[in-house]
Amino acid sequence: MVSGGLLKRSGLPERGAVCGTARKLRSPVAEPEATHYSAFTLYASETAMTSKPNTTANVAERWRPFFPGLLGMKLLVAEPDRVVAEIAVREDLCTVPGVMHGGAVMAFADTLGGTATALNLEPGYGTTTLESKTNFFAPGVAGTTVTGECTPLHRGRRTMVWQTRVTGADGRLLALVTQTQMVLEPRA
Repeated sequence: MVSGGLLKRSGLPERGAVCGTARKLRSPVAEPEATHYSAFTLYASETAMTSKPNTTANVAERWRPFFPGLLGMKLLVAEPDRVVAEIAVREDLCTVPGVMHGGAVMAFADTLGGTATALNLEPGYGTTTLESKTNFFAPGVAGTTVTGECTPLHRGRRTMVWQTRVTGADGRLLALVTQTQMVLEPRA
């Protein structure tokens, strides 16, 4: 456990921050009266993932105001054993003209793994990514839609490991991502 309010001073969200509900935190660089909103987090808590049934529509709604919404991710399936989403490859997500940036692919897959973990947590528990490995096989092409399908490799008490297949509209494998998510216990 971090003492002395380090999380608040660093601008990181506190454990228990709610997915879909921004929690005001003091900015480490702004004046004391100024606040900013924490980044998108997938902490399952009694007020987050359990306040409404974890239907695909409810999870998608919690995504909307955060990073997945900024990327334009569209959630298709949100189940404990499988999370599927798609993203339109826009020019602003590309590195060289017409090629989806690797970081956009990785962020897309990371969001799916975090969501999948959150769907498997008990109330009050949270998650964060410990490790992520991406193999790229083909480019995502601007003007197309890519799909990510995330499935479990391991679901334990302390960690969960997920594999996300990112494919093009033609079904071609673009990237394979394996990520480990740490399970964060509730604060006492």
